[in-house]
Order: sequence, then C-alpha cells, then structure tokens
Amino acid sequence: MKKVDKIIIVGGGTSAWLSAAYLNYNLKNTQITIIDKEIGQPVGVGEGTILNFGPFLKCCGLERKDWFNKINASYKSGILFKNWQKEGTDVWHGFWNNPKIFKDINLFDLYTHNYDYDIKDMAPLYDISMKNHIDTDELDRYAYHVDASQLTVMLQEHLKGKVNFIKSEVVDVHRTDEIVNSITLKSGEILTANLFIDCTGWRNILKHIPLKVNLKNRLFCDTAIAGRIPYLNREEELKPYVISQAVEHGWIWIIPTQKRIGSGLVFNRSVTDPEEAKEYFKSFWKNHKVDKEIWEENLKVLDWTPYYKQNIWEGNTVSIGLSAGFIEPLESTGIGLIMEGICQLYGQIQKGNYTSKSVSDYNSIMSDFFENCIDFINMHYTKVERSSKFWNYVKAYNTGENKLLDLFKGYLLNENKPLETTSIVNDFFVTESWYTWMFQLGYEYKSRKFITQKQSIELMDRWYKEIESIRMNKKSSILHNNYITNNQNI
Repeated sequence: MKKVDKIIIVGGGTSAWLSAAYLNYNLKNTQITIIDKEIGQPVGVGEGTILNFGPFLKCCGLERKDWFNKINASYKSGILFKNWQKEGTDVWHGFWNNPKIFKDINLFDLYTHNYDYDIKDMAPLYDISMKNHIDTDELDRYAYHVDASQLTVMLQEHLKGKVNFIKSEVVDVHRTDEIVNSITLKSGEILTANLFIDCTGWRNILKHIPLKVNLKNRLFCDTAIAGRIPYLNREEELKPYVISQAVEHGWIWIIPTQKRIGSGLVFNRSVTDPEEAKEYFKSFWKNHKVDKEIWEENLKVLDWTPYYKQNIWEGNTVSIGLSAGFIEPLESTGIGLIMEGICQLYGQIQKGNYTSKSVSDYNSIMSDFFENCIDFINMHYTKVERSSKFWNYVKAYNTGENKLLDLFKGYLLNENKPLETTSIVNDFFVTESWYTWMFQLGYEYKSRKFITQKQSIELMDRWYKEIESIRMNKKSSILHNNYITNNQNI
C-alpha cells in the first residue's frame, strides 16, 4: 500500500486545472502542486461538454453562478449533425430522448411500432432547440458550451492560495523504471511527490513506456483547422446546441459561446492537405466579415494520432487528458474523458493511499471508457451515403470492427427486450445514445412484442399531442440569447 499526501500535476491546460480543483476540494489532507511552463499556449476555440460538467464543478466547490459567465458559457441541449448521412438528412443527438410514456413503457419501444413518425420530433427538447429557445424549467437536462481558455483562468482564480502553482519548465525526470523519483525544473529546483499527474498533452513528458492502442481503421480523423468566429447576429447564431456539419473534407463543428463561435474543420491530413482544408474552412465562413482578417490570421492547425494508453496509470504516474489518449472532437468526448479520469482516480486514492490493484482497476475502467467512446464514434461513420475524397476514404477503410455496435444491433432485433434495459459496464455513452443514433441511421429493428400495435399507436399519439402542446404553450420557454443577456447572475 502506497501513501498519497503529496501530488504534483505537470501541465497547465484544462486537464491540469480540473484535476487540481477536484482533488484539492476532495482530498483535504493532500498537498497539490501544479507546474506549468512560463508561457502557456491555450487553444480556447470553444468546447462542448456533456451532462457531467455541471455536477463535476459542483464537486470542486463551484456553483453555476460562480463560473457560468466567467467562462462565457451557454446552454447545450444536444448536437445537430447536419447533412451527416447524406445531404438534407440530419441526425439529432439530444440529452433527453427516451422518456417513460406510460408505466414502464418508453418512447423507443413505442417507436418500434410507429416508424412513420420522425423520431427527432418525439425528443422532448428538439423542437424548442430548433427555435433557439431553452426550457428554463429543465436546465438540469442541459450541458454547456464553454470557452476552454477562460475555464482555465477561472479555475486558477478559484484555486489561488489553495494549491501551489509554479511557473517553470520541467527539464529532467528522474526515475527508477516506471517510478518517478523526482523532477528538475528549469530554475534548478528538484521536487518530489507520492503521485504525479501528467497533463502535458501529447508530449507526455513523464511517460515511461506508453502502451498505445492502435486505432487505425476504427477512427478516421487526425487534424483540425480551428478558430474563433465573431457573431454577426447573436440572437440567431447563439443556438442552444452544437452543430456538427458533414462537408466535403470531413465535418465542421460550430459551438456558440456567449461572446463568439468556436469552430473547426476536422479532416484526415493524408486525404486533404492542411492548406486546402484552411481555404475550405475560410470559404465556409466567408459571410462573417466582421474582424475577418483577425480570425483568419489566428486559425490554428491541430493534429493528432488517435490513440489511448493501456497503462494510463503506471507506477506513481497517472496520465489525464491528451496524455492519456485522444479520439477526435466529435461528441465532446475530450473534456468528458478528462473529468471521468479525474473522478476515477479520486475513487482509487480517496483514503489517502493506493495499491497495485488500484492501478490495474483504474486502467481497466479507463480502457472500457475509451473503447466505449471509440465504438460510439466509429458508429457515426457507418451507413454513409455521402461521396467525396474523405467520405470515400471512410467507407474504404472502415473495417467494421465494433463490438458494441454488433451488440446493440442484436438488441434492436430482440423483439422481447425493452430498449432501455441494456447495461454496459463502464459505459460512457449510455444505451439511449446508441439507439438514438441507430434509429436515425436506419439500422434494422423489430417491433416490441410486449406492446400491441393498437396500444402503441394510442400512446404515441397521446405523447405527440403532449409534446405539441408544450411546443405551443410552454411558459418556461425563452430565447437562448435573451435568457443569457437578462440573467447575468445565472
């Protein structure tokens, strides 16, 4: 059993400061030190979160009013995948898609008898979101769009005087095999700790021998052109959802924060040259002429190789964030996996110590989370009907290796099984998300036998009328832009 009362976090980005905030708040007798180089290089182009973001910050001692405006946050009810499967066909992935309709009968079970309905219209928040409204009675069902660079600034202010912050560069790592004994800073100072957390991104400077999982032919994007786009009409463009729009070279994210739009073109650099991608991205936003020269000059090229490490925790070093792995920006997995990595680490060291079993359990759990995400993202690139260099590349190289997709395909065809009872160990994307996508992509399914056609039609019709009345009369519906503008103490 190894003691933990002194933790050093190396790196100064989102993963480092979220780690410091959570562990400082929950490990009362542990000294936390963050070491980052003198001049940081935040990307800060806007980031979508998932539903664990607000609860996570609450577990750092932060209420929504403490951070919402400081990080230029806005609300997110889901993601609209525009033109995804083919031109003119959208997929809606919301956070609340499969409510109970009657007793133990859920919407998806009813839908198996009523496929003439558009499942997007059945989702409770879809219609209101498309009108740029949010439901102020249901704010806990929303995630957020945030400015990641401001998130780091806010956390630094929050932790001032609570953790040690050293602005210096690590120039040497002293180790015995996988154990880090100490690190030497540019200043010459030598520091020791019981546990080190590597948040240095792809540089992974505390690594011993990373065991990387090869994701070739399971993931297809490895580069992004990213920038901050100014608003032309905030009322219209401040949407309460992310847009992920399929285009010729890949897909473009559009994330509306309070002050600007974060956007980027995600593609494969072996298929599209980055300069060609940059010109395509600029032409996509050609109508946004406000400060055009400024945002065009500040476009960033981000590239990566999709991977995750089997030995995320090795010896006395845990990798969190990009140093643990990265898939691609689709579905907001980045910041979600950061927070999951931190929570799972706390679960293993909360008593002030850890064992070799703690290390193996952590690695097993995090591998499950990464594999779940990889299979889920891969599923997005199935049943593609688009045709261009990128999408043809996807169709040619997608090997079909997807254990969870095969599992869920079987459940869709099991006419005796309700479509909410599937439980996957350490699932990052829940059953509801899988079925939401698979219905819209056109995967085959069978009608549930425990509901008659007549019952299903009656219940579906009742639900549709209820949703329609909400659309027409809901008093808690308010334009997203107006709610944020009028509630500065959110």
